[in-house]
Amino acid sequence: MKNKLNPIFTTMIISIIHLLTSCEEFLDQKPNLSIEAPETITDLQAILDNESIMNYSTILDIVASDDYYHSLEGFESEDKELYRNAHIRSFHPDMYGGTSNGDWVYPYKQIFAANFCLEQANELIVSDANTEAINNIMGSAWFIRAYALAELVKVFAPQYSSAAASHLSIPLPLKSDVTTVPDYMSVQKVYDQIFEDLERALPLLPSTPKFRSRPSKSAIHALRARVYLMMKQYEKAWMEADASLAIDDQLMDFNQLNPSLNFPVPLGNEEVIYHTLAPTFTSINVSPEARIDTTLYKSYHDDDLRKSIYFLINPQGHINYKGSFTSGYSFFTGLTVSEMLLIKAECALRMENPVIAFAALDKLLKSRYSEGSYDPVSYQDLADPLGFVLMERRKEIVFRGRRWSDLKRLLGERTELFPLIRKLGDQEYVMGEEPDSFVFPIPEEELQNR
Repeated sequence: MKNKLNPIFTTMIISIIHLLTSCEEFLDQKPNLSIEAPETITDLQAILDNESIMNYSTILDIVASDDYYHSLEGFESEDKELYRNAHIRSFHPDMYGGTSNGDWVYPYKQIFAANFCLEQANELIVSDANTEAINNIMGSAWFIRAYALAELVKVFAPQYSSAAASHLSIPLPLKSDVTTVPDYMSVQKVYDQIFEDLERALPLLPSTPKFRSRPSKSAIHALRARVYLMMKQYEKAWMEADASLAIDDQLMDFNQLNPSLNFPVPLGNEEVIYHTLAPTFTSINVSPEARIDTTLYKSYHDDDLRKSIYFLINPQGHINYKGSFTSGYSFFTGLTVSEMLLIKAECALRMENPVIAFAALDKLLKSRYSEGSYDPVSYQDLADPLGFVLMERRKEIVFRGRRWSDLKRLLGERTELFPLIRKLGDQEYVMGEEPDSFVFPIPEEELQNR
């Protein structure tokens, strides 16, 4: 640890005070505070409840994924250098154009706020009798720190493997002291910290949350499942997905949704285990020039309601996305029951349990097809059962912030997914197929302040 005042981390900890400006939560009204210094349980809970900071994830990995494409005109209308470089997958140290990179800043704001709340809650333990409230603060803070670290390694760290485990990846601050710049830690250390934080949080949180923007035991198991899948530790991912589903396995019936609406999927629906969303770029969230891959669109059966719930055909005849679980233009990136069923299906199949795998998949797909039209899949009739499950994963969680980590872990395994190519006019941009190709660079300003 180095004793040096880092401007980036300083702005993060200063922002803790701004976190106290609470907003209206989508399921209820949370405390609206206006104070100068967070000192009480209510103050600390307000910091953790500020969704405008604490429930944000990354966006550049979605920009770089292969679920959409731009026309040349659409691409050239975007003036943000970091967006343009991410879209064509041009990863180099100055790719962010000297602007603030929210994919780096938001998770570290969350981590520093979580560290601050943990330190303050520890001081309140001896003086406050409200043990349940303090436990919720500490459990939530540990979960939020783990979630933020998982987002950071998804974007800024190499694919987990025994060979990559010792590589330095990202800074790992465990205190809110901004006069000490945290050292970069190995990939293994960061993943270890994620699971350590979640283990600490588990006994302190309720099984299901009061608000879906707050963590819970179900969310802890779900995040473990997601991270173990990222690490290609499939048996553990299956067990954690199963543990989450044992607590909460509700699915929406897409027959009850109205595909004629601009945003058919309701906010705070019963499938959401933990609510997060990605920051927005007009070029991908709003512009009709962010067109859906036509091969992906055609892969949906005509009886598959996701075809009309997730997508629309615009007046120009191009396909756009409208199926976010935020019920708006922002992309939902949180944890859901549907994601857990897909993790269970993939991992059970990889562990040579196809009956369990396809039972989980059938449970999901039955809720997605027109009533009475879905026939259970016979895995014996499939030439490539794993490829089928992976395709259903792509179709279900499109634009939910998981595609990049899937491509990263499937590199070298599923050759049909590669190479990744962007076409803009007459220009082709072919992404390299080395593991490092999937690692976004650390922002230059962060490196300069070390």
